[in-house]
Amino acid sequence: MVFLWFFYMFAFFAFSIAPLVIIWLIWRKRFKRLTEQVTYLAARIQDLEQQIGLSQAASPSPKPHVEHAPHPEVAPSAAQVEGAESWGQLIATPAKAAPPRRTPPMPQPTPAARLRERVSPGLAKMRGDAADWEAVIGGKWLNKIGIVVFVIGVALFLGYSLRYMGPLGRVATGAVTSLTLLFGGVLLVRVEKYSLFAKPLLGGGWALLYFTGYAAHNIEVSRIIHDPIHGIVLLGVIAGGMILHSLKYRSQIVTGIAYFLGFLTVAISPLTGFALVASAILAASLVAILRGTGSSALGLFGVAATYLNHLLWLEYRIGGPAQLVPTDSFWLAQGMLVLYWLLFSAFDFVLEPGNDTEEKVGFAVSLANTVAFLGLSYRQVGIVFPDARYLLTGLTALAYAASSTLHRVLGRHKHHLINASCAIVLLALTFPLKPPLSPLSKYWLAIAWLVEAGAVLGLGLYLKEAVLRVQAYLLSTVALGVLVAINLYGTPEPPHLVRWATVLSATAFFYLLLWWLPKSLGAEKVLKDEKHVGPTFSYAGSALLVVLLWKELDAVALALAWGFVSLVLLEAGVRFQERPLRIQGYLISALAFGRLFLANFTAPGEILGLSHRVVTVIPIIAIFYYLVHRLREEGEAGRVAEYEKHLPKAYSYAAAALLVILARFELTRSLTVIAWAALGFALLTLGILLRDRDLRIQSCLIAILTVWRSWSTNFFLIGSFYGIPERLATTVPVIALLFISQLLCLYRRDVFPKAEEAQRGLARLDANVQGIFSILGGFLLAILLFFEVRGNLLTVAWTIEGLGLMAAGFLLRDRTLRLSGLGLFAVCLFKVFVIDLRGLETIYRIFSFILLGIILLLVSFAYTKYKDLIKRYI
Repeated sequence: MVFLWFFYMFAFFAFSIAPLVIIWLIWRKRFKRLTEQVTYLAARIQDLEQQIGLSQAASPSPKPHVEHAPHPEVAPSAAQVEGAESWGQLIATPAKAAPPRRTPPMPQPTPAARLRERVSPGLAKMRGDAADWEAVIGGKWLNKIGIVVFVIGVALFLGYSLRYMGPLGRVATGAVTSLTLLFGGVLLVRVEKYSLFAKPLLGGGWALLYFTGYAAHNIEVSRIIHDPIHGIVLLGVIAGGMILHSLKYRSQIVTGIAYFLGFLTVAISPLTGFALVASAILAASLVAILRGTGSSALGLFGVAATYLNHLLWLEYRIGGPAQLVPTDSFWLAQGMLVLYWLLFSAFDFVLEPGNDTEEKVGFAVSLANTVAFLGLSYRQVGIVFPDARYLLTGLTALAYAASSTLHRVLGRHKHHLINASCAIVLLALTFPLKPPLSPLSKYWLAIAWLVEAGAVLGLGLYLKEAVLRVQAYLLSTVALGVLVAINLYGTPEPPHLVRWATVLSATAFFYLLLWWLPKSLGAEKVLKDEKHVGPTFSYAGSALLVVLLWKELDAVALALAWGFVSLVLLEAGVRFQERPLRIQGYLISALAFGRLFLANFTAPGEILGLSHRVVTVIPIIAIFYYLVHRLREEGEAGRVAEYEKHLPKAYSYAAAALLVILARFELTRSLTVIAWAALGFALLTLGILLRDRDLRIQSCLIAILTVWRSWSTNFFLIGSFYGIPERLATTVPVIALLFISQLLCLYRRDVFPKAEEAQRGLARLDANVQGIFSILGGFLLAILLFFEVRGNLLTVAWTIEGLGLMAAGFLLRDRTLRLSGLGLFAVCLFKVFVIDLRGLETIYRIFSFILLGIILLLVSFAYTKYKDLIKRYI
């Protein structure tokens, strides 16, 4: 069996080291060939230099130049010095006059010399690179790889069952081996030449010693310590030695190798609860070392190694995949995770980053600690207590909130914001993780998020932290999406009371932001870019309210509800000078106006004897007229925008249009014109009394619509109305109201603008309202006579109407009436000569001619006799 054990060990080392040796031999030959090539090129260049020197010595010298007089002392020129230095010579100029001598010419650089100057630096660099690579592979890599392989082999040995070696022998072997590595490393590190080689020995020695102490209790075949407390104390002592040694040498190589091998050997051993304790002790000692060395990279490695060991414990065992975590082991595993989290959270407090890179690595450590802790905890809790995962995120959120507060107290601003952000996200995740039967997990989820968003926003305003406020805005946006997806359009639909309560609460919160944020903006607690956040969320609140009413109310009541919402928003916008609220009111009122045409005007049914049309449309009309009055007041006071000054006119015309359409649907086909004529007269009266040009113009337009309706519909009625033909019963009142309207205009001429002062458009129409009523009345009366007095007496009837219009024009001093009479006379003349002359019987033709002629003569006589008086009337 001993032989078999040695065979396994030999095979392990052979298969682990042999590939590395083969790689080394291959690269060794390549480096040797490269060195030989460099040596050959250097020798070749030296030969070329010697040949150049011999060729220059054999060349004939020029004739000497004899100096006949002494020369003063002359310093060598810069070119001479530079040329001399390039060849390794320096031409010195004598201080005194020299005897006549030959001055050789300065040699010029040959092609070979120029080649040498260019090639020599590259060859030297190649020699240096080859030497560096060789030193890296041979001096740095192999010793680290070798110590890793060696420690893993000894760790496997301590866990291997041998018949002839008991637990004490295995532990003693591991202890002696680790102490030998430590002793050798301590001796060699003092020699500068071997310090690079010695540092991996120190790290491997500490890792092997730690694993030996771990194996003395946790590995069955090596167990000599049966009390777990004693085992933990032993590991603590060894970890303390690792801390002291690492702080002494302050070498990342020593510390990194020691902890890498420490975590690795624990991971490849049988994983039990004690293995988690061993990993926790390693992690705690690593944090202590980082406090003294300030290396963030080691912290990132510690997080990865510690949580990886826990993952291996959770998912795998030696011999196959692990079963589900039993309940009795859950609390141990979760407690260890909490301990890991606390240890590496302490890393944020003990380490002071020295530069940007260290700071980024520190943030990476914090993020890795959070993700690993939550991921493994979520896995464990989901296995054992699947309905309690919300407790995990909720408690973790509280822990991060406490950590954030502590960081702020200590002045660590960035860590404070990171932990606060983690707390916000975890708390937001807590609500949807509630059991499905919990109201917070579905219908009240958005409200819970809005409550959290309000708290975070208040904290961000109080602390003047834009990061917290942005998270509050994002959380509010997510809550808005949940409201739409679940509370408004979710399947199955929520209870009606729940839908009302949730959506109205969210709407109130969004409107609150419109007031809250500008108030804080005045206190310089928010950025100027945030001034659009409140109005944006107020639009969201109005949209929620509109959709809620659409989903909950009957089709007939929806327009009325929208109308009241628009009234409230407009009144609030006017009172508090909030333009976004006014704009939302305008938009919702437009929706209400359009909804009336889609649903209300054609809706059947009654309430207390009144149709649904009357009950729903009349209040909307009243709201519109109130808005006309309110907006005009604000416009006169200068408290609305320029474009809002035109909205009273729009609301006024919209209300008149609703009145016209309501009369059309409420009354019968024949009575509509009477209602329209009465409505026009009422609007004209109000327009005159209130001096409202828009009402007067609306009455004129309604009069035109009434005449068109009478001509196209009522003139063709053949029924009776209380014994009177419908044509007469419905048209005569319209004609009477048109002429009464004209008389009213004549009576209040001072209200209307002068024709010459009126500009284009509505002003000109307002100036000619009286004439329009006169023309419409005369035209409608002429058409009625056409339908009622057909045949032989039509010309006589039209002639009498023309005479009446002329007389009224003279009496009322109205030129339009007189011109209408003249126009009707012209029609009669045309009819007499074109139609009556051929179509009427002789007696009627004679009578028409005589009567028309007499009337025309009388009119002409009146114009002649009273010419001066008529000019004054005109």
